[in-house]
Amino acid sequence: THPPYSCRLFWPFVQRLGWPLLGFFGGTLEAHVPEEGMTAWLQDFQAMAQEPRVQFAAIAPFLAEKMRFQSGVDIPASRGFGFHVIEQGGSYFPRRWDEVLLWKGSSECADNEEAFNDAISAVSKSVSQ
Repeated sequence: THPPYSCRLFWPFVQRLGWPLLGFFGGTLEAHVPEEGMTAWLQDFQAMAQEPRVQFAAIAPFLAEKMRFQSGVDIPASRGFGFHVIEQGGSYFPRRWDEVLLWKGSSECADNEEAFNDAISAVSKSVSQ
């Protein structure tokens, strides 16, 4: 999930339906969080991290440490597979020919920021009612 704040969209599915939630973070916790909502977001993040059906991981050790400093939650780091394999001269040949891997550019996060913020607000309001 990027930004990590989008995990809030799926939190009601964990709470109400018992679904699992996996958050793999490539960005900081404060990305796209309104300033007045940061404290509430960090509290929600802590609650999600304590839920057994939720698993979080950061893309790099530095990001995991920053998240721990901000939230008090230990987040494991799991480096991206492709970058390290290619750097070592390795190759990857997928065996599932009927599936497609989509690569999302990071600019897409800024392109839909307004729609994302509207969705977060709507979900937050419906959950708090």
